Amino acid sequence: MSLPAPAPRISRDRWPLGLFALHVAHGLWFAHLYPAGVWDPDLVAYFIYFENWVAGIRALHTIDYFTVPKPLLVFVLGPLGSAAAAFAISTVVAGLLGVLVYLIARTAFGRTTAVLASLALLLDVDRATLALRSSADLYLTVLLFAAIWGTLTRRYLASGLAVGLAVLIKPVALPCALHLLAVPPSDRRRALPGLLVAFAAVPLVFLSNFALLGSPLGPERFF
Repeated sequence: MSLPAPAPRISRDRWPLGLFALHVAHGLWFAHLYPAGVWDPDLVAYFIYFENWVAGIRALHTIDYFTVPKPLLVFVLGPLGSAAAAFAISTVVAGLLGVLVYLIARTAFGRTTAVLASLALLLDVDRATLALRSSADLYLTVLLFAAIWGTLTRRYLASGLAVGLAVLIKPVALPCALHLLAVPPSDRRRALPGLLVAFAAVPLVFLSNFALLGSPLGPERFF
């Protein structure tokens, strides 16, 4: 009686891990060159928003001008109270962006183009600056790329969740959820929960504005 033949090995793509490490190392190097860059006014505003909310201080409820709150970042970065800690998280997020660009480009154009596309990000000073400053635009970009990847891999709920989280940074991201209506007809029922999850972020934005500024439409007075 002969033994069954061993199952063929499935080759694993190690590029995502290598690119992630490279992007993180690049972010650390950039911070070494510009250490004061981690102190961004918007980041400090997240700290203030969160501390005031925890302490029950309502000074921002009547102020005429301040940085518009980004709910997701207020409640994720705000509790840190440390620019260095926020930068550490943002560096990881920047690494994820490099990986997402690779994965999306690999699906569309092949591995070689995907590697080059991810490496090209390292030449973008704006991207490095956004990571250094823990900018909302970095987080927004990563979430929208995650939504693209989720849809490409038919993970529609994850795609909708990514868009919903993006809405909690900037509500103008909400129309991006409508791409879930353009999936193949056979997948539209599966995509519907993702669409609902994305739109569920809207009341959360209003709730956050009420908590931080005393009104669901509180940020409008800052414009």
